[in-house]
Amino acid sequence: MKIALIGDCHLGFAFGTEKEEDSFRQFNEALDKAISEKVDLILLPGDIFDVRIPRQEVWGRVMEIFQKPIHAQPSGVKLITYTNGEMPSEKALGGIPVVAIHGTHERRGDGFVNPVHIIAKGGFVVYLDKGTAVFEKNGEKVAIHGFSGVPEEFVADQLKKWNVKPVEGAKNLFMFHQSLKEYIYDPDSTFIGIDDLPKGMDWYINGHIHWANFAPEKKFVIPGSTVITQQRRTEAEKKKGFYIFETKDFKFQWHELKTQRPFYYEELTFDKAHPQEVLEKSRAAIQRIMSKKHELKPMIKLKIRGKLETGKNVSNLNLDEISKGLDAIISIDREIETDDLKKKIELLREQHGQKKSVEELGMDMVMRMLAETKYSGVNPSEIIDSLSEGEMDVVVKKVIENFRKSRA
Repeated sequence: MKIALIGDCHLGFAFGTEKEEDSFRQFNEALDKAISEKVDLILLPGDIFDVRIPRQEVWGRVMEIFQKPIHAQPSGVKLITYTNGEMPSEKALGGIPVVAIHGTHERRGDGFVNPVHIIAKGGFVVYLDKGTAVFEKNGEKVAIHGFSGVPEEFVADQLKKWNVKPVEGAKNLFMFHQSLKEYIYDPDSTFIGIDDLPKGMDWYINGHIHWANFAPEKKFVIPGSTVITQQRRTEAEKKKGFYIFETKDFKFQWHELKTQRPFYYEELTFDKAHPQEVLEKSRAAIQRIMSKKHELKPMIKLKIRGKLETGKNVSNLNLDEISKGLDAIISIDREIETDDLKKKIELLREQHGQKKSVEELGMDMVMRMLAETKYSGVNPSEIIDSLSEGEMDVVVKKVIENFRKSRA
């Protein structure tokens, strides 16, 4: 079979800004290319949406885009086994079937429906959450094992409980959405490694990590994201795209997206510099980029590090003036060390390196505070999900029930 592998699309990212079309435009291009290449299946390894509760305008765009594979020329694959409950609808299995898992941006607590589950109910995708779907075409069977995103501290336990095994007589693909210690360094993390994944699969496919990586010696591939959301150096060095591969010999072909917005990452380091020197060199770096021809307004990430000369502080740096009048989307990070900022910078570095959303960082803070009080009540993620839905009565009920149990 011929399969397209399209990574984190983050549909709806930067909605309401001048970048709001990027996620839709680039996912559209990936789908159009996959369809034109006559693939049999399309795999989406999580973070299809940018948020767990998308706005109505995003839903409208998503429903429109997902009509494409449904109405494409039928690929001829048949779903013969599905272990995630009721078999998907004929609509989801017509045209070119799309197989999807949810990611960390879509994950919600127990009892709450996530947006990937919703598009599955609408017949747009075949949804897997610790489940397996076996497809067949011309006598060849391909088993896709989907492990949707879960909090990092629970991954190893969840994989052990699921205990998924390869399907005999089929090519087995394990698709998941998690951090991996080989790709995201954090000495204090509970990240799993490639060797912790279920054994015996033919290939392992991971979402979540936003830059593409191909490791045939480990039968492992990361398609990366189709849109820039993090503005990291790696994303400036590696262009966005997606893979198409054939299960006969597992030859992967990379397809670079032509419609992606140009992104530049510049880092300048200073030592005992005068504020005027910082301004002039920063302005020169941006002007060098702007001298190039761009079809789309470029994004520029300028990172300024180091120290100012004695007696000068960040209040002497008016960096906003260097981007005035330029047709670019410019963001400037200042890591100018002074005694009063040193502690704040260390905290920002720690948070930036963990690749977590604001919501996840907030949850980490809540969990740390509760750990200090030896809290053992209602799961905080359930409380936050209920509050985000405006269900204060549900929160109160859960807390009261837990209190009564503790007193019984």
